[in-house]
Amino acid sequence: MSARPAGRRRRLFFGLPLDASLQAAVGTAVRPHVRGRGRRVPPENLHLTLAFLGAVAEDRIPQLAALAAGIAVAPFTLELTRLGYWARPRVIWLAPASVPPALAELAAALRERLEGAGFPCDARPFAPHVTLVRKAGRGPAVEAIPPLSWPVDRFCLFESRTEPDGARYVPLACWPLTPAREEEGDD
Repeated sequence: MSARPAGRRRRLFFGLPLDASLQAAVGTAVRPHVRGRGRRVPPENLHLTLAFLGAVAEDRIPQLAALAAGIAVAPFTLELTRLGYWARPRVIWLAPASVPPALAELAAALRERLEGAGFPCDARPFAPHVTLVRKAGRGPAVEAIPPLSWPVDRFCLFESRTEPDGARYVPLACWPLTPAREEEGDD
């Protein structure tokens, strides 16, 4: 008898992880703006979602890994400069003022490959942000903050695990960002 039930589904998403130093910098920069405003996302869960998949059959994870492994996008730097609030779903977020072309390219490449393989994708336009607080009763108007520079050099497939003290986002696999190699003989 198998230890895992047949057809087990896991809640998955592709995203950009923040390293420990950026987690600390974000916490310091936004603390005065988010204090007492809802349920803060734990620093180790901070990320930028590239593509939310929802519940996916466990046996499709290798297919997701193969799709991701074929993506070639150069590393880039993301400048997080805006703090804001969305009344629905009541979150306080941190975002770039503009989207670097490489970030847009990465999100589009993922979406194209996922849709091509039959994975449902969110129909909303890509709005890159890092969720800082959930269930915020109120939040700041969109405001500029001193830039937080984020050198992005990888993306990951995460599993969202529900635990007694809340969700935990666990990276299942990560891929380095690497520019597409020119074909031999190309000028």
